[in-house]
Amino acid sequence: MNKQDRLKKAIERGEVLKIIYYDGGQSGVFRYISPLQIENGKIRSHCYLSKNIKFFNINQLTIVEKNNSSKIKLWNSDFKENLYYESVSDFINKEIITLTQLGWYIANDKDQVFLYSKPNNRYLYSNNYADIWLVQQKHINKLKINNPNGMPVYGANKKMLWDVGGRNRNTKTYKMLDKAAGQFMNLARLLAPKLEDMIIYGN
Repeated sequence: MNKQDRLKKAIERGEVLKIIYYDGGQSGVFRYISPLQIENGKIRSHCYLSKNIKFFNINQLTIVEKNNSSKIKLWNSDFKENLYYESVSDFINKEIITLTQLGWYIANDKDQVFLYSKPNNRYLYSNNYADIWLVQQKHINKLKINNPNGMPVYGANKKMLWDVGGRNRNTKTYKMLDKAAGQFMNLARLLAPKLEDMIIYGN
């Protein structure tokens, strides 16, 4: 798989990639990016080092996979990945203009976002009626544990994870809001309302 195909795959999956970038004032430093779109030989991404959306020249970057991780040049010894979206409210504040321009009607609260192609005041906050959704939900993984007397004990591991889905689309689950939000925005662009719908149902 070549570099451009790998970036396209990351866009589809909403992945966060580790890269080394050999351009600009911090050449050779590794950073984390969430790829959004490929444009004219550049990849538009959320950059977690600068906390901004930036363009990176594809020819000037190396994607760090497990088999080439030895190439990493550390930014500093206590580097920590910064989150681009700190909460659902932060996500909406940063993306509301883009989502509105795409023609979406938005309903959200502290742990969920729903997009509608048409006004929908009756069935807000339900993925049964939304076109696209991002929801934080409790996932339960059943566990089988052997106790000292040899009898199995059944328990459950509960985690709060982010689900992203769309009408006639498979739901995907993510541990981090940033990754879930990336997939959510990919679907928002892919399934954006048609122009005639925006004209008929627009504000």
